Amino acid sequence: MDFTDHLAELTFNLHSNRAINTLKSMREHGADLELVRALGDNLFHAVEAAKEASRVPGTTWEPSPQRMAKLLYREAVACRLIGSRSQAMDIIEQAIRKTPDDPELQRESNRE
Repeated sequence: MDFTDHLAELTFNLHSNRAINTLKSMREHGADLELVRALGDNLFHAVEAAKEASRVPGTTWEPSPQRMAKLLYREAVACRLIGSRSQAMDIIEQAIRKTPDDPELQRESNRE
């Protein structure tokens, strides 16, 4: 890989990890809806930054379908935690299209 591909992968990993940590905080503070929504905004920014990593001009790197599905899963869970259930379902369906046999995605899809 060349420098731009390494940079894109590093950027994706950084923001994906930021999304993981933010999601953990959202779960810990579930009773404080205002804080959860503020953390949700941070998570959505991290997800978008991770998605943008592979769109940098000059890079050919792309996340694997599994890594992108995990990122989408985190986004879907965050949507559910802030009360956007229909948006969560749309996003989890995108993740399932990337890795259809993932049991964690199937469980999330079946949540009410």
